[in-house]
Amino acid sequence: MQIDFEKFNKLTMGDLEFSKQLLDVYIGQFIEYLDEMKQHVADHDLNKVRFLNHKVRSSVAVLGVNDLLEGQVRMNTSAAREESPDKLIAQFAIVEALVKEVIVILKNRLGELATAH
Repeated sequence: MQIDFEKFNKLTMGDLEFSKQLLDVYIGQFIEYLDEMKQHVADHDLNKVRFLNHKVRSSVAVLGVNDLLEGQVRMNTSAAREESPDKLIAQFAIVEALVKEVIVILKNRLGELATAH
């Protein structure tokens, strides 16, 4: 899994404090995303699944995490087609693993920036 920090760096314009704050926001957003999505998938609440994926889409795009974006699109397609709960659960398992990787990478990057001068 790779994160393309090029868009992120353009967004923050090299501002170290802003970069740290934004990474912190992204980490919190992805942790909240996982907590909420677990419940929506378990409840098979298809509208909330699609809404939540849309809610974090801009963060995923800024970070250039194409694998995650593709997984979210698959989930949204399944939700729109009202496919089986089992299919959505399997798709979310993939997305969940990717989000957890993203969180680790973002925390590592935050740690690197915290020690930068």
